[in-house]
Amino acid sequence: MKPLAGKSAVIIFTDGWEMPKAVASAEAMKAAMKDNVCIYAVQIGEDRATPDFPRGEGRELLEKVVKAGGCGSLVSAKDVESAAGMAAFVERVFLGPPPPPPPAAAAPAAVPPVAAPVPPAPEKLEAIYFDFDKYVIKPEGREAMKRNAEWLQQNPDRKIVVEGNCDERGTNEYNMALGQRRADAGAKYLVDLGIARDRVSTVSYGEEKPICTEPNEACWSKNRRADFTVSKP
Repeated sequence: MKPLAGKSAVIIFTDGWEMPKAVASAEAMKAAMKDNVCIYAVQIGEDRATPDFPRGEGRELLEKVVKAGGCGSLVSAKDVESAAGMAAFVERVFLGPPPPPPPAAAAPAAVPPVAAPVPPAPEKLEAIYFDFDKYVIKPEGREAMKRNAEWLQQNPDRKIVVEGNCDERGTNEYNMALGQRRADAGAKYLVDLGIARDRVSTVSYGEEKPICTEPNEACWSKNRRADFTVSKP
């Protein structure tokens, strides 16, 4: 038998008697076709048992033939008489055994949680604003101060510089003093909210650091303020 492309099945229907070259032929076929051939034997008729072949002369010969093929099987004619038996035989020969079930999926490896990056500290906290010629903290300013104090409590390694500022009206000397009173008011409020006094310092810039330079109330109101600058640890 010449080698064929792909996998081949050789099916032998025989009683297994008087086949002296059967095993050698099966071995030669296997050598030529290697793993591309399997031998299946269907034993028909009555077998004969002898002292040399207690399980039957034909059966023992066919077992050797199938074994020489390296794969395949031996069945009796009775095994394939019924439709179900023949269907099982055909499935075994042409479809092979069912594939093994896929291995159970391994449990996913535990991934250590990744710490969220720490946001950089802001350079400044919320500013507060004052009425003209005043240093009393207004209600909206007190709310901003509470948020500033909360941030400082969450970042105990940081300190704060309270910077008092004024609009351009008034003399430089007067505005420097007013700016200091505004800075002191902001610092005192932080201390009253629980921030340690040694973490809070003050400075007055008077009218030297305006953020708006137009000569009107809308602009002046932005300059009457206290800034809160975060110092590095």
